[in-house]
Amino acid sequence: MKYVVLSFLIIKSAFAAYPTINIQHMHGDFLDDKGSASAEKAYYIIPNAAKISHKDITIEINKKKKNLVISDPNTTVELVFDFSFINVFKAFTFEELNISSNSKLFTIKSDILDLYVSPKRYHLEDIRFETDVRSLPIPDDEDITVVDGMLLNANLKVKKLEFKNFDDVVFDLLQKENPTILPEVKQVFAKGIFQKLPMIVRSINFDVKKNEFKGTAKIDSYINLWLRLNGSINIDKDAKIIDINIRKAKLGIFSVKRTLLDMARNLKLENITVKGNHIYINLEK
Repeated sequence: MKYVVLSFLIIKSAFAAYPTINIQHMHGDFLDDKGSASAEKAYYIIPNAAKISHKDITIEINKKKKNLVISDPNTTVELVFDFSFINVFKAFTFEELNISSNSKLFTIKSDILDLYVSPKRYHLEDIRFETDVRSLPIPDDEDITVVDGMLLNANLKVKKLEFKNFDDVVFDLLQKENPTILPEVKQVFAKGIFQKLPMIVRSINFDVKKNEFKGTAKIDSYINLWLRLNGSINIDKDAKIIDINIRKAKLGIFSVKRTLLDMARNLKLENITVKGNHIYINLEK
């Protein structure tokens, strides 16, 4: 069996174009800085290094060692890999994940994604993330990373997000943020129902263009209101910190900006800090 060690820092490494990657029908999980997966086939080109193709593969991920080992019946390849982009999620599982990258178009699709943020499980269906810089005036000799593409021109679509429910804290935050329309808040977000029914969010659609983002989502279940928000997103590449600034967030007639910020704060994740209207995500932790 052949064993190859290569450096493959797709997220932070700079290329004149994205690396060529195609991974199909991948299933797996990630927990406690380690993960495993299987896939039907994979093909990728390491710039100035190699072209590699696999079938019927297994994948082992070790975030602390910063390596990813891909094996098939004939070959094992160890890739030095930067996993900082998944640090916000401590545990997740995925089904039918497909990754495609070619020149200046990078796409990730998955049928099912379950994110675990204690004590809740967030179940997502039909997810598609894409960053496309083909139409942007970027010279062929100018380096670009996937993170650059995320800030310049990206789109995230999720057909359905479901989680258990909200709690008293969220209900209280909504009342505090909307003191002039308390009867309407109490009518729409009836406290008894608010605590018991699972929350379903449909038709999530977020766009980022030149560091500005806007998003919409239908909060379903018994609420049936559209969430709309906008703001800016920037990254400090040296410090590996993403800065999300929420300028406006409305759920129907209700203001929810402070509520969303407090919900992010209440997750109590070590790599997320909330200050003012900003959510800071530290990719190093």
